[in-house]
Order: sequence, then structure tokens, then C-alpha cells
Amino acid sequence: MTLDWISPADRLQTLPPYVFARLDELKARAREQGLDLIDLGMGNPDGATPQPVVEAAVAAIQNSANHGYPPFEGTASFRRTITKWYSRRYNVELDPESE
Repeated sequence: MTLDWISPADRLQTLPPYVFARLDELKARAREQGLDLIDLGMGNPDGATPQPVVEAAVAAIQNSANHGYPPFEGTASFRRTITKWYSRRYNVELDPESE
């Protein structure tokens, strides 16, 4: 289904091309010319996910403690972690219960 009656905003025409799309074009051309490239691009996986990672993901999904949304203010452990990070990074002391 196309929506021919909707046209992109003019400001979209001023955006530069997506850099990784352009790099993909350049890599494809180089490969067509027979060049052997080492792709240090976006890091897309080129193999299967390791089995221990799959098993850990499945276990996390099956754990009902991981279901649902956290409280609006975040969990207590998350707030403590953030305040510790602010302390290390910015030398700022925050109260995880009120800030």
C-alpha cells in the first residue's frame, strides 16, 4: 500500500544521506571490483549467536520477575546505580530516594 497523497516535508530533502547506506554502496562497488574487504562497519552479526547467550536470554525471558514494567521512578537498585555513576562521573552526590 502506498500513500501517494502524502509527500515528505521539504526539510527532509535537506538531510544528508545516511552515512552507513553510503558506505554499503561503496563496499559493494569495491567487492564488485574484486577487492577483499575487512568490514569494520556497524558491527552487524555475521554468525549465529553463541549458545550460552541464547540460553541466558531464554532463561531471562522465562523468569517472571523480568515481566512487566518497572515503577515510574525506576527500581531502587537502578536509582542507586545511577547515583553512584553520577558520583564517579561528575563528583555529584544525589539521593536515590528523592532525586
